[in-house]
Amino acid sequence: MNGLKLLAFCSWVLICMPVNASPFMDTSVGLAFYNIEIDENSSVSSVGEYAGFSIGQSFKHSMAASLSMRLWNTSDEDDGDADVNHALLHDFHFAGISLGAEAQIFLPLQSHGPYAKFGRHCWGASAEDVLNVWSGSGCSNIAGGGILIEGANSDGASGLFAEVLLTRFKFVHSWMLVFGARF
Repeated sequence: MNGLKLLAFCSWVLICMPVNASPFMDTSVGLAFYNIEIDENSSVSSVGEYAGFSIGQSFKHSMAASLSMRLWNTSDEDDGDADVNHALLHDFHFAGISLGAEAQIFLPLQSHGPYAKFGRHCWGASAEDVLNVWSGSGCSNIAGGGILIEGANSDGASGLFAEVLLTRFKFVHSWMLVFGARF
C-alpha cells in the first residue's frame, strides 16, 4: 500500500509541473549482483544484466522526481562455454521487472553533479537453481547514489550518469552498477 501512495504522489508531482522544472527521460544499462543467504555461514550469488527507463521532472538547483521501469536477468546462453560461465558467475538464475518512483537530491543543490536517490518499487521476480525455487512479488525500497555529468548546451536536466543502486527482492539482495544517458 505504501508503494502505491508513493507512486500516486510522484505522479501528482510530475503532472503538476512547477514553472522552473525541466522534463527528462533517461535510459540505463548495467551489471547487477544478486545474493541469497542460505544460513548464517553460507550464501549463493549471481551476476546479471540490468536495464532501466525513466521519465521525470528536474527541479532547478535541488532535486528530480521520476517514474521508472526496470528489468533484471541472468542470462544462460547455450554455447560451448556455458558450463564454465555458469560455474563462475551463476549460483542461481534471477529474473525480474519493477515499476517505481524515485526522488534524487543533488549535492550541493545543483541540477547536476553528485546525487543521492531514494524511492520505492513494486516488482515481480523469480530465482531458480537454488535449494528452493522462489518466485514472488512485492514492494521494497531502492536507494543509491551517483553522479550526473551535464551535457554541453544543456539546461542541467540532461547528460550522462553513473550510479550504484541497492534493493532487496524478499530473499534476494541486489546491487546494481548502472550507466545511462538523460535526455
